[in-house]
Amino acid sequence: MGYPDDSTVLAALKTAIRNGVHKIELGYPSPDPKYDGPGIKRTHLGNPASIDSDYPEIFSELREHGISYYALLYYSDVCADLDYSLRRLKELGFKGLILPDLLIDYFSESKQIITHIQGQSLEFVPFFTQATPDAVIREVSRKTRSWIYYGLQPSTGIIVPLDFKSVGRRVGELLAGRNVVYGFGIRGTRDVELLRNMGAYGAAVGSAFVEHLRSGDMGSIAELLKEMGGAASA
Repeated sequence: MGYPDDSTVLAALKTAIRNGVHKIELGYPSPDPKYDGPGIKRTHLGNPASIDSDYPEIFSELREHGISYYALLYYSDVCADLDYSLRRLKELGFKGLILPDLLIDYFSESKQIITHIQGQSLEFVPFFTQATPDAVIREVSRKTRSWIYYGLQPSTGIIVPLDFKSVGRRVGELLAGRNVVYGFGIRGTRDVELLRNMGAYGAAVGSAFVEHLRSGDMGSIAELLKEMGGAASA
């Protein structure tokens, strides 16, 4: 949040709401955003936003339109006082949170942490990638009730060759019956069409959105979302 400035973020959220976005992921900056790609990392550097920051216009806009919003934080940044962070997220109206480093760097603790988060009436959104072992996906998905975030690429904004059919088969076998939102490396309508054909619940657009956000051009953001939304519903 707060990138490149608060007024631009608010304008972009209003544009997203008008163009059919159903869920919003609001990321808090980290001093070590190691699982983000170059574009998203730039939004962390020098960003003064924190979980203590207040954005009344942003949150009231989201609540007014019934948009579910989720916090993306690095567990390494909140583990020292997790309970405070969870209370703060609830006060701000977040429905749940995504911790991209939890299942990678803190897996031995993750079962207890997930149980604790869910016990605070917040959704824990599992974040899986193609590198996540099948056993971990099965175990964590059994412990959670929310939608699932599945990263297609090694990191945001990083593109490597990808076999969508292979990904679809794996996800279909491991996560049958779950709502899966795909992200990391979705660059255009063709990708969204392929994901739709795989039975995706949704597509998360991060790096492409930030590119337009940086320019402050709301028209280009609206066009991006219209194109993506049209591909998703075609």
